[in-house]
Amino acid sequence: MLGKRLTQLDDNESHCEETMVASQDEGRVDGASKHVWYSYVWSLSQTAVEFADRYNTALVCHRWCFLACHPRLWLRVDRSVKDLSQPGVFPSIETAVSAASPGDTILIAAGGSHVASNIQIKKPLCLIGGGELPDNTTLICSRGSDSALEFLSTCKLSNLTVKAELGCCLLHRSGRLTIDGCILQCESNPLDHLSHAIVSTASGPEVLQSSLESCDNRVSVSRTRIEGGAKAVLTSGTLALQRVRVIYARTSLFFWFDVEHRYVWSLSQTAVEFADRYNTALVCHRWCFLACHPRLWLRVDRSVKDLSQPGVFPSIETAVSAASPGDTILIAAGGSHVASNIQIKKPLCLIGGGELPDNTTLICSRGSDSALEFLSTCKLSNLTVKAELGCCLLHRSGRLTIDGCILQCESNPLDHLSHAIVSTASGPEVLQSSLESCDNRVSVSRTRIEGGAKAVLTSGTLALQRVRVIYARTSLFFWFDVEHR
Repeated sequence: MLGKRLTQLDDNESHCEETMVASQDEGRVDGASKHVWYSYVWSLSQTAVEFADRYNTALVCHRWCFLACHPRLWLRVDRSVKDLSQPGVFPSIETAVSAASPGDTILIAAGGSHVASNIQIKKPLCLIGGGELPDNTTLICSRGSDSALEFLSTCKLSNLTVKAELGCCLLHRSGRLTIDGCILQCESNPLDHLSHAIVSTASGPEVLQSSLESCDNRVSVSRTRIEGGAKAVLTSGTLALQRVRVIYARTSLFFWFDVEHRYVWSLSQTAVEFADRYNTALVCHRWCFLACHPRLWLRVDRSVKDLSQPGVFPSIETAVSAASPGDTILIAAGGSHVASNIQIKKPLCLIGGGELPDNTTLICSRGSDSALEFLSTCKLSNLTVKAELGCCLLHRSGRLTIDGCILQCESNPLDHLSHAIVSTASGPEVLQSSLESCDNRVSVSRTRIEGGAKAVLTSGTLALQRVRVIYARTSLFFWFDVEHR
């Protein structure tokens, strides 16, 4: 649902016209009286507690996760694909490595075994196993080969199992090699003393006389199981094993260590680093999961029969009453929710659960002053609010943000009594005891306003400012602020 909302672009906006409406008030100063004028800025210090806007966090993380996991950003090795004319799909690791560009990520499909014998990698690449565990994606080095993979550039391996009968699993010639969450297995045989998980022939950093650049040759291993063989690491250059850490699990050992120059622990890196989209995808997926987790929301859903579930309420009023400052209330899509004179006195965020604001409707019954009444910093997003008489939203105090909503005043003979937004708040009150100020304002963006006598009616000291209107084919979209003149 979030992905659709993020990628949804309105073609109508390409033919839109913007109208800027600005108003300025000129004040007259009476010479007989003494006036103190304050220079008000657009942005005032906020003392109200801001709500944790998990909704926008979810949108951003979902978008990044979608981009990071997009198949067009990967080269895939998949033997089960019969149509090899698909772009970016290869039958073997060797052909994928040959076709890859520096910085590419190669995703090796899970299931079965992939043959890897003396494959030289001379460009920065990232090789990732496509299974949930490294056991699901296996690379087998055939007998008689020196190694499965030979690295001559900055590379990374992750979530893979590499098996070698003789020789070594990985041969490191030069560059920076990162191995994370893998399994390196040397098969048990009478010639175990000739088998090694990692062999490095690289030397220490070579500082060029013409510049300050250096060639950083090193191997970094983390969360990796090493089984069999004479040694985990064999070095024939000037690099040495350092900072070894081992975690003993029930059935296996997990290693963390570095293979680098004996005298330098941290070296400047000038090699071209690959775009590690895999880790980006993992981090974004985790954040998206946390931001979208149902336990982090209060939900209003009339279709749920078992109201004993934590965080689920039958109406908006009960959800607002039970909410804590900073909570986000997700209002289920479909049907209509009754909202009449609901006072919100704590910082909250109310979000419509549909793909569009039309899918989640709040109806203010006839005879009510407003659907929602705000007395604190709050935000509304992706909602439709309908009012027959009175107003859709009543702003008393605090900072109110309205984004991507629809405010509808029903057409009737008393249209002159209907308004989309009514604000009775006054300008900022500067406290004498400190520099804190109370920021009362309304910010509206990407919002459709239909019907009523006025879009905004103010009875305090706030005024409509910075109005921008986009004319689409079927509706008008408004951007404006209601704040101190």
